Amino acid sequence: WRKSGDYIMLVPQGVAICQLFKLGDWAKTMAKRITELSDRPVLISYKGDARPLEQRLSRCHAVVTWTSNVAVEAACAGVPVFVSGASAALPVGTPLPSMTAENLESPAMPERQAWAEGLEWGQFTLAEIESGFARKVLEA
Repeated sequence: WRKSGDYIMLVPQGVAICQLFKLGDWAKTMAKRITELSDRPVLISYKGDARPLEQRLSRCHAVVTWTSNVAVEAACAGVPVFVSGASAALPVGTPLPSMTAENLESPAMPERQAWAEGLEWGQFTLAEIESGFARKVLEA
């Protein structure tokens, strides 16, 4: 896990997810909350950002998002995440309602191996497993 970084990356959800979960202007609300809790700058990264994620995460202290797959990628890269209960990254992140100045500065860093393996094995259909395709991908 990364222990420090220069900024907190806020990854807002798209319009459809905001409407589905009745999030309102989640990005604005969350940006305000983060700035109240931390002196670190907030980098907002919208869906479709042309910069490679690896580059955006390179100096990132933590990622804050609702359910974005960026949280999964960030956790795999060792960047702590703050997410909703609907996120696949919740088992290795901090729930958004629990985000405080203290845990934003020193985020939880739980074991990730079993979580990552569970996600990995859930990526294939039964037909892909039976055909050997899944094994080829995992052994590549």
